[in-house]
Amino acid sequence: TAASRAAGEWSRNYTITRMIDKNRLLNELTPIAAALTQPGTNAQVTGFSTTSLTFSFKEGTVGYVVDAAVLMNQVLDKVSQGGGELPIVRQEIDPPMTAEELSKRFGKVSSATTNASFSDSNRLTNIKLACKMVNGMAVQPGETFSFNKTLGERTTKKGYKAAGALENGMHTKQVGGGICQVSTTLFNAVAKADLKIVDRSPHSIPSVYVDLGKDAAVNWPNQDFKFRNDGLYPVYIVANLGKDKKITFSIYGKLLDDGVTIKIVSKKTGTTGPGADKIIVDASLMPGEQVVVEEARNGYTAETYRVYYNTDGTEIDRQRLFRSTYRPAGAVIRVGA
Repeated sequence: TAASRAAGEWSRNYTITRMIDKNRLLNELTPIAAALTQPGTNAQVTGFSTTSLTFSFKEGTVGYVVDAAVLMNQVLDKVSQGGGELPIVRQEIDPPMTAEELSKRFGKVSSATTNASFSDSNRLTNIKLACKMVNGMAVQPGETFSFNKTLGERTTKKGYKAAGALENGMHTKQVGGGICQVSTTLFNAVAKADLKIVDRSPHSIPSVYVDLGKDAAVNWPNQDFKFRNDGLYPVYIVANLGKDKKITFSIYGKLLDDGVTIKIVSKKTGTTGPGADKIIVDASLMPGEQVVVEEARNGYTAETYRVYYNTDGTEIDRQRLFRSTYRPAGAVIRVGA
């Protein structure tokens, strides 16, 4: 500055330099930019048709963004021009994933088939009813599917009939007999779809329609088959009893990453001989007459694995799912008194 004295007064000349605190300005503009920024959303699956076996999708939404640093530079330019009104322009951002892109990642994830041709008409009726109850069900992300909850109690009022079943290791007839083959087939499809198995039990006796360790017994109300969808998208169950009397379950949803496929492999790990026979005195039989109610059977142990393969069929991972035990038993014989 320069100072001079004229007419008995002091005077000063000042040079003023205008400065802007950029850090403070950025701090002021950051919440404004954040309030005007809105992320886009991915396309979503909205449904699945069990008739056409096709998915329906909904497009995602466009996003908007305001960059606080860019906005600050625009403000500085406006100030250098003498100030004025500054319109804030939001930049559009396309959805992270379009419906077309998402649709390419969806299809049939897995399927499993068992043969029920040995069944009588009552057993086939039960199987058909159970398949109908499960067919088309959607399991949402984070949701747990329960076989018993889905079917409820198996009663004659619902159309179920008496058919062959197992109870305490003995062959018997129960209303709803045969639906364990339905839960077993579903279990294999679910395991091959890389879904989380929450609850599964083997039968007391090996099943004729599936290998050791690949069965899933159910009984109302306390023996259930459950699985959980830990993925980001819903999965859909397709069930069918064909004219050839084969049960097929398929899981539809997001395909496994990188073209990976899964097989369920089981192996017998041990055999135990049957125990002593059980003799039941039956006065209705002639003295010395014998009727074999249950044949003697060996016991077995088995291990079940989920095996992952890449696109050229090379095994890339193997996870043990379960150890299963099938109890041995001696014959059950009724003998006349």
